[in-house]
Amino acid sequence: MVSTIDPEGITMFPGILLNPKYWDEPIWAGIDPLPSWELPSGFKMVEADKFDSDVIKLGKAINISIPSIGLSSEVKELSIVDLESSRTYETPKNTIGHIPETGNPGELASGWFFGHLESPIRGEGNVFKNLPKLTNFLREGKQVFIILDSIDGSFLYRVHKTNVVHKSELIIEINKDSSISLVSCVPKLVYDHRLIVEAKLVGIKKE
Repeated sequence: MVSTIDPEGITMFPGILLNPKYWDEPIWAGIDPLPSWELPSGFKMVEADKFDSDVIKLGKAINISIPSIGLSSEVKELSIVDLESSRTYETPKNTIGHIPETGNPGELASGWFFGHLESPIRGEGNVFKNLPKLTNFLREGKQVFIILDSIDGSFLYRVHKTNVVHKSELIIEINKDSSISLVSCVPKLVYDHRLIVEAKLVGIKKE
């Protein structure tokens, strides 16, 4: 396969000319147009790795929405509960929970949010029932945005990765970047793994 040369003479991998859904089998590539990366109306683009704020601590998340799967939910700050032999965070009921020690919307710290895929026994809701669809959306080359609303404005994150790990391998890391991770238990009726959806800050809208 012959590579291409950009106007500045830099060799580029030809895959950038293909829709992402064909990257694993370029020989069967279709003629689908490349996906548009325009931000939703009203959002101003920011670079996540250069985003900064004069405010050390920004407001907590009030609402989270993922338009591509029709999700809109309140966000609750999770409390720590005492069990017989350990302490853990409470499980969010019919809403999405935020680990308070992790980043708030727009901060230079990664934020972690948890929600149920389903909860047939405890009846704690299924706010993340459609979250697994995001994996296929990325494979198809579709852009997926997550919007976090707070008293400081609306912050737009673009999903760039999904991953599944065993529950024993889940590690909550607080990195110094403007990113978020959404977590839910999978698969259905087993729940011994965790689906992690990762997204980076790309836009902001002030009210």
